[in-house]
Amino acid sequence: MADLREWLNMSGALQTLFQNMRSFTLPLVGFSGIFAPQRLAGAGYYFLMWGAVANSSGKFVAVGYGSGNYPQYATSTDGTTWTAPATMNGSTTAALMRAVTVNASGLFVAVGYDGNNYPVFATSTDGTTWTTPATMNSSTTVAYMQAVTVNSSGLFVAVGYNSSNSPLYATSSNGSTWTTPALINGSSTVAFMFAVTVNSSGLFVAVGQNSADSSQYAYSSDGTTWTTPTTMNGSGVMARMYAVTVNSSGLFVAVGSGTSSAPMAAYSSNGTNWSTPAAMNGSTTPATMTGVVYNGTTGVFVAVGYGKAVVDGFQYGQNDNALYATSSNGSTWTTPTLTNGVITPSTVRAVAIDYTGKVVTLGAGYGNSTCIGAAVAAYSFATTGGNGQSTFLAAGTYTWVAPAGVTKVSAVALGHGGRGGNISCTYTPIPGPCCTCCGYVTYIGGGGGGGGGIAWANNQTVIPANCYTVTVRLACAGAGNTSFSTLAVAGGGANSSNASSGAGGTVITGTGYSGGAGGSATSSTSRGVGGGGGGAAGYLTSGGAGGAAVSTNGESKTGAAGGGASGQNANTYSGGSGGGGSFIMGTQTPYCNATGTGGVAGTCFYAGAKGVYGYSILTSAGDGNGGARYCPQGTKGGPGGNLGGGGGGGSFNPCRSGGPCFGKLGAVRVIWPGCTRSYPSTNVRDL
Repeated sequence: MADLREWLNMSGALQTLFQNMRSFTLPLVGFSGIFAPQRLAGAGYYFLMWGAVANSSGKFVAVGYGSGNYPQYATSTDGTTWTAPATMNGSTTAALMRAVTVNASGLFVAVGYDGNNYPVFATSTDGTTWTTPATMNSSTTVAYMQAVTVNSSGLFVAVGYNSSNSPLYATSSNGSTWTTPALINGSSTVAFMFAVTVNSSGLFVAVGQNSADSSQYAYSSDGTTWTTPTTMNGSGVMARMYAVTVNSSGLFVAVGSGTSSAPMAAYSSNGTNWSTPAAMNGSTTPATMTGVVYNGTTGVFVAVGYGKAVVDGFQYGQNDNALYATSSNGSTWTTPTLTNGVITPSTVRAVAIDYTGKVVTLGAGYGNSTCIGAAVAAYSFATTGGNGQSTFLAAGTYTWVAPAGVTKVSAVALGHGGRGGNISCTYTPIPGPCCTCCGYVTYIGGGGGGGGGIAWANNQTVIPANCYTVTVRLACAGAGNTSFSTLAVAGGGANSSNASSGAGGTVITGTGYSGGAGGSATSSTSRGVGGGGGGAAGYLTSGGAGGAAVSTNGESKTGAAGGGASGQNANTYSGGSGGGGSFIMGTQTPYCNATGTGGVAGTCFYAGAKGVYGYSILTSAGDGNGGARYCPQGTKGGPGGNLGGGGGGGSFNPCRSGGPCFGKLGAVRVIWPGCTRSYPSTNVRDL
């Protein structure tokens, strides 16, 4: 069965696939971003984080298990810097610690089960010095204890299920002396109880799933006398509920996954009457939501989990990317989205919140090329201005006003593509012996326009409420530089002057690359052949050059756009192809750099292939277009690709009017805060 139970009970060999522990912190005030995961000092190969909590002083404690299934813990005083994972009291006995809570006196209590699947607990007065996990009331009966909470009176309540998958609970008044896990209301029906919470009135609510993968919940006013688990609102809809929380107003919210692992949520104003579980924002994209907390600072519920990454309508990766979603009322949710804007295999499961409203989520990650076999952590940050971005995609001059609280920005400017050259002809007279004039016509193709350059500038100082000028250029509407203030300025590709090719745009201010040069045209007394447009610059290299002369391919580039092919030979007269366009979003996954393939010269009725964009996520946008495919008519060159691709030059025979104006638009994008978001690849996606 493809749900959490498989993960709970998988063999140690399979569990070693989850090699890296990752933690992500999400301060909900501002959502300013999350740094890239970093290795925890001294972190080992195998470390799974399952539970987390923060005490009244803001100290975070996470529990789980490591190699040999030995009980593990880690701590952080700010959710940012974590201690190295360590075994509880140096224990070398298996104890899979699944959850942790803390009472008003600062006593941390963790629960789980040992190598015999007997229920265990451990305690700590500071989150660092732990007792060795011991069985609850010396029980030798299978009890997979999954969750624990504590009420304001100090009563600890843990829930789970037995070997028959029947629901269990256990209680403790001090965290150290526990009752033997017992059936909830004596029920022997299948009910996997995965989570439990308690409101300010002392009502305990546990949630989970039944054998049909439908939701289950039960409640108790004293932690001992429970209702029989039943489906939420009597609904049989598939909803495996993995987590539950309650806010200060008494609104309970549970989250989990449904059909095809769609993210599910349900709510209750009293813990006893529940809504029918429904998909978050109607999403059908796989997203297993495994944790939820309430952020009183911002008044929103935050759910975390893992699943497919959806970026601009595309699904990426396996079902193991760290995700989060938010809701102000428990009913209306955002669609789960990547926690850090990056596709990174991370099955986050634990979540905690401190008194400042900082949310921390932890879990396990797969090994990858940058961090193999090591526990890692990532942390977030908050600024008054929060995250933001502005993109300018139309020619003109604009005013960007720095938002309140924003003092640092990063900006990128991509220059426009140059216009392809006109097709033309010249007449050369030959004086005759009797004053009779003879002569010949030279047919001249148009050169290709240059590709736009790219320039970026990171962590630049701005003043809140001040105005900054943004200029976006187009070859046929005021060619020139595209810029954000004077901080990031990129030159546009030069227009072709008839047969002469246009140069690629350059970096005027900032860091970046030049656009590819357009291909030069050819001329003869029989035909003129247009040159290919230059490709736009990319974040890794300059744009590809357009094909020159007759039937020449455009230049290919890795990490930038390819150049367009020149016009054709063998009695064909097609214009040059446009250069490929670039993409200003940056190179953060999934906008991976790809080879921008140069256009390939064709034959009659088959234009030279377009120059191709340099980013693999796009399927069509960004390509240049082939020159028109008419024989034997003279034709215009093909347009460049968005953004910044140079136009192809025209081809001619006989002389025909019309020079193409197909150089493509430039663009500007500004992101903030600039101290934590920078081009080309650090947190550059829309946040």
